[in-house]
Amino acid sequence: MPEYGADTIKYFKVLVQEASLKVDNGFILSVLDVFSHLQEEQDEVLSLRADLNYIQSSLKETSKTISSSTANPIFFEFFHLSPLKFIVSLSLSGEPHITNEKPSSFQRDLGRVLLESIGSTLTEVTEVELKLGYFERRNALLTTAQLTSEVQAHYISQGIKQAYVFILGLDVLGNPYGLYRDVKEGISDLFYEPYLGLIQGPGEFAEGLAKGVQSLLGHTIGGVAEAFGGVSGTLGKALSVLSFDEDFQRNRERRMRRHPDSFPFQLLNAGQGFVMGIVLGLSGVVTSPIHGAHEEGIKGFFKGIGKGLMGLIVKPLGGTIDAITLVLEGVERAAEAGEQVVGRLRIPRFINPKQGLTPYSPYRAVGNSILHNIRRKEIYNTDIYYAHATVSSDSTPDVVLITTRRVLVLEKCRWSGGWDLEQGDRFKTILTLPKKDGNKIIFTAVHEGKQKKREIVCQNAELCQWVLVRLEEALRKFQEEKNRIVTI
Repeated sequence: MPEYGADTIKYFKVLVQEASLKVDNGFILSVLDVFSHLQEEQDEVLSLRADLNYIQSSLKETSKTISSSTANPIFFEFFHLSPLKFIVSLSLSGEPHITNEKPSSFQRDLGRVLLESIGSTLTEVTEVELKLGYFERRNALLTTAQLTSEVQAHYISQGIKQAYVFILGLDVLGNPYGLYRDVKEGISDLFYEPYLGLIQGPGEFAEGLAKGVQSLLGHTIGGVAEAFGGVSGTLGKALSVLSFDEDFQRNRERRMRRHPDSFPFQLLNAGQGFVMGIVLGLSGVVTSPIHGAHEEGIKGFFKGIGKGLMGLIVKPLGGTIDAITLVLEGVERAAEAGEQVVGRLRIPRFINPKQGLTPYSPYRAVGNSILHNIRRKEIYNTDIYYAHATVSSDSTPDVVLITTRRVLVLEKCRWSGGWDLEQGDRFKTILTLPKKDGNKIIFTAVHEGKQKKREIVCQNAELCQWVLVRLEEALRKFQEEKNRIVTI
């Protein structure tokens, strides 16, 4: 409409389908860090001076500034944004990967306090339905700034009205909203499935009635198990924090993320957590003071005594509660009728940072997985996987794992499912070239400040020769890299 100096939009409609959103605090902070360089933060002192200058300016100057910055209005004959429905799961765990560290500010300090105090108390939110009403305007003359402000105010008010959904979805309360949703779905299936069958015939009606009853029982039992599992899971997480043992907390998180495909394997996973809680609680009384004395001397020794005594109480109790949580989770997954268990089809791909993306190799994927599952050792932070081989065939097999910096002999842990480090030598501590002696690889290395003879025993001579070749290759590449760095 050029004669009126305004654009007209006759019909504008956006439809947003239902979506599932699962995020954690670490992911959110990492994404914000990626885009942090796009917007430069202004100094708080400069912002305060700008506000003071704006207040002291005259009304005439202010009106001129507003009129010059206001865009031409747009006439909307029909503008519609569809209702929004999100199934939200929010976790306050997760480690952020920050690359652009910024100085402290009031906003960041306030957000950190809320997340570390109130946020840690609220724990996690699991699969709550967030429903926001539609936004519509007819025959309205608005600028883009006015339209944006109205849309923002509409969805903020809708979100505030849905705040009770997040409160009722907290795991610390047993997620009563999730229980209500499951029971409601089961009751709906109890009436809907027979109705659909009745339209088709008597046989289909009986089949629909059976499906409805099965759905009602499954969703009710599964919802109750999920509610109690949420409470016990929150309590188990709190007890793991009270142990003050970061390795114990990390292993617990890894164990709780496992989702076996069958209920018996879930029971086995729960039994492993129960046994490991008792074993680690008893062993921590001895190992914690020794580890503390090694790191901080006499002060660390007494701190280790306190940590060990606390772990003696907390770890077995936490293992028991985690076992209950895993059993309830297994009951929930087994009771829900028609639910498909989602599982990983293959082990994650190994990507060598020096080579980039290569075709998928099951052998390398298994070896890299073993490197990441060595108990109480985070060698994957400094080393890159090179090769591995199984050198024994008993119930708890031994594996020789070669990285870019060391050679390791690992034993499969019967209870935890991880790998225990039986023998490890850094390449820089190896004094002689490895040699083959029958089914053994022999070399001399500095271990605990002394020169010692080290042996790697293999099943047969052929396997021993293969491991020796891989070890020689890794040693040669390590020396070449070392010489290149010295030359530079």
